[in-house]
Amino acid sequence: MKHTKGPWTYTAAEFKDAPVTISSQDHSVAEVRSYDSNADAALIASAPDMLEALREARAILVAKDIFPELKMQIHAAIEKAQGY
Repeated sequence: MKHTKGPWTYTAAEFKDAPVTISSQDHSVAEVRSYDSNADAALIASAPDMLEALREARAILVAKDIFPELKMQIHAAIEKAQGY
């Protein structure tokens, strides 16, 4: 599964429960409407950055052959993000 390239951005809504749109450079990625749309939008908009950071962390853990439990958690999170 391939996701829309980052960075993703959003503009905070004036009210907590107002809808917020998350966008890439050229189109809308998602619209959030929840109890705290701004907080949820911030988390979703950071997803591409977090995925890249997890990939880099996994590569270091694999190369150094350390922290096997953490490596498994990171691998599971990456797989989930990729839709596996």
